[in-house]
Amino acid sequence: MLYFIRNFVCLIFSSFILLTVQAQNKKTFTGDFHGMRLEQLAAAIEAQSDYKFYFKASETDSLILDFEVTDQPLSVILTQAFAHNDYHYAVDEDDNVFITEKFIIHPDLPVDYFNTKKALTDSS
Repeated sequence: MLYFIRNFVCLIFSSFILLTVQAQNKKTFTGDFHGMRLEQLAAAIEAQSDYKFYFKASETDSLILDFEVTDQPLSVILTQAFAHNDYHYAVDEDDNVFITEKFIIHPDLPVDYFNTKKALTDSS
């Protein structure tokens, strides 16, 4: 019986930890971004979370946002912000948000990037 209780307590505790970790990754935001510049949006999100934005202010100074969201994750907000223009974003595992104009950033390396035993092929 003691074995059962101990395992049950461990299961409950593990479930609580998993839910807490998932909740941290599911941070949502609510806001009215009508007439707001990207710098203001970034500052508002950074103040409420662990996200850190990186972008060239000279590239985004003409971007005026015109939308509002209720309880939406960052990915939805940025997709909506950049839906009708040539800006792109990428978020890495450390919650760094990279915003570029025209070029897409892929913050993750390919799975086999450090595979030194992989055969090299010549593209020519």
